[in-house]
Amino acid sequence: MAKRIVFILLIFLGCSSKEKSNITLVFWAMGVEGEYVSILIKEFERKNPEIKVVIQQIPWTAAQEKLITAYASNMLPDIFQLGNTWIPQFKSLLALENLDGYIKSSSVINSNNYFRGIWETNIIDSSVYGIPWYVDTRVLFYRSDILRKAGFDEPPKTWNELYTISKKVKKVLDANYKYPIYISINDWSPYIIFGMQNRASIL
Repeated sequence: MAKRIVFILLIFLGCSSKEKSNITLVFWAMGVEGEYVSILIKEFERKNPEIKVVIQQIPWTAAQEKLITAYASNMLPDIFQLGNTWIPQFKSLLALENLDGYIKSSSVINSNNYFRGIWETNIIDSSVYGIPWYVDTRVLFYRSDILRKAGFDEPPKTWNELYTISKKVKKVLDANYKYPIYISINDWSPYIIFGMQNRASIL
């Protein structure tokens, strides 16, 4: 997921002025990323002793609602992590700062150092509103023992195979298991991905 106004922005804020002192920045980090950011922040604060970073870790499942609520009450944090699909929404709310000036004066941030596709998800109307800090790859986990029991040596590669395998797996499942495939009901992204793969028109 890409991609975000994140830790890199702290470098801009920490180095843009020598006159700043006793600054406290509130940083919302989502999911397990919050744990890793806490480790990175220690080194940042050591190099920038005039800046204190307060990290709030928020689960991804609650992040959208909390950010919108914070926006509505004019209490957004100084820095926050966003999924790259949220950037247009928060830009339209005027909740994101244009980063072009920071990037232009930075010796660290350069678009050539980033995977082009993920960098461009942060660009709206030719301006940058987020700095990617990682790209992840979604992978398929499956039970090879259950597949073999259903008569298959490998996971499905097509929609028809998925449907066929799912029906056969369901027949061989233990009575304690009801479903041949797990899709979290509180995460919208698999449904969107499945729909787009099937050429669905999504509003």
